Amino acid sequence: MPRVGPNRWEEPDQSSDASSASGHASVWSELDRIERLWRQEGLQVPPQRLKASGQKAIGEAASSAWMLPALRPNHVWSYDFVSARTVDGRALRILNVLDEHTREALGSYVARSIGAPQVTKHLERLFARHGKPTFMRADNGREFIATVLEWLAEQKG
Repeated sequence: MPRVGPNRWEEPDQSSDASSASGHASVWSELDRIERLWRQEGLQVPPQRLKASGQKAIGEAASSAWMLPALRPNHVWSYDFVSARTVDGRALRILNVLDEHTREALGSYVARSIGAPQVTKHLERLFARHGKPTFMRADNGREFIATVLEWLAEQKG
């Protein structure tokens, strides 16, 4: 394979202005050249990312529920899953629920796997002990499937 510069990964120095249109085009040609060199070396080229489809959400981030400050106890609760491993290497899942105003850990549920029925039972116990929150925040992980969200809506009503 012929070398293209002093180092096989470098081409001879060519100055270009990145802010100009020709500079922008040279960036794409550089990426094409890098992909070509990767293929020549037998390396796998990462697939092209698809552009995000549809329109972005309209509105201000300041008005979102994520930015809402907790004004009193039981106003905003947040919940999330944490993964851990035991000494023997087996997985554990931990569901943590926090009151964002008091920063109090309201409860944790630990199990090898946690599904929708376990989440609803744990939240029912917390509602009975601490009352129902006005808002609940989550990262919308895979554990929070539609049935849990429907159950929460029923509990709030």
